[in-house]
Amino acid sequence: MGLFLCLQKTISLLDITMDTTSLYAGSLVRLKSGGPVMTVINVNTSAVECRWFDGATPHKDVFPKSALEQVNSF
Repeated sequence: MGLFLCLQKTISLLDITMDTTSLYAGSLVRLKSGGPVMTVINVNTSAVECRWFDGATPHKDVFPKSALEQVNSF
C-alpha cells in the first residue's frame, strides 16, 4: 500500500493530457477518476487493455478509451 500512495502522490505532480489518440502498447495512462499509473498492453478502436501493480500484486483490465488520460512522463 505504501508504494501505491507514493506513486499516487508522484502522479499528482505530473503533466497530464486528455489526448488518448496516440495510445500504443507501452503508453502510461490512468483513469480520469484517479488511481495508479497503468501500462497499456493492447489498444483497439474503443478499448484499452492495461496492467498495473498494487504493491507486488499484478492486475489487468480493459477500459474504454474515454475513461483514460495519458501520463506524459513518470
